[in-house]
Amino acid sequence: MSRILKSSSLLIGMFLTVGVLLSGCTSDKASSSPNPETSAKVEQTVSTETKCITISVLNLSNVQIGMFAVIDPATGEQINLDQLEPGLSVSMECNWPTDVSQFQWALYNMNGELCIESSTDISEAEKSVALVLTGDNTIENVQTLFDKGDTDSE
Repeated sequence: MSRILKSSSLLIGMFLTVGVLLSGCTSDKASSSPNPETSAKVEQTVSTETKCITISVLNLSNVQIGMFAVIDPATGEQINLDQLEPGLSVSMECNWPTDVSQFQWALYNMNGELCIESSTDISEAEKSVALVLTGDNTIENVQTLFDKGDTDSE
């Protein structure tokens, strides 16, 4: 039980870190140069419109995932999340640029070796996208589910 609580608090900390990383650098709008033309250019490139998206992975396979990784669309850097045991899920919230339609992700085995690398069209998602992993001895299928913001079903 303490392992679950420790893992949960570690995951919460990682989610907060990932959320900060993916939220962009809106506080870095000020340019070190006093030139107003330079400042205007910096603000134009930083002021990308975003939407709050929750990205989730649900492991319904019997395969233990060593790591789930997401590519930050703002920086192009890989953000690594913790391992994902069978029957568990991991989620992260981020501010996703509305002009980026592809969500790039990867799965690694317990030895840190790349197993699956793919991209998913995220343009349909308004609130969340979930990847559902299924399979017996290997990941045989990855299903994508979107929450398109329909609140009437609640």
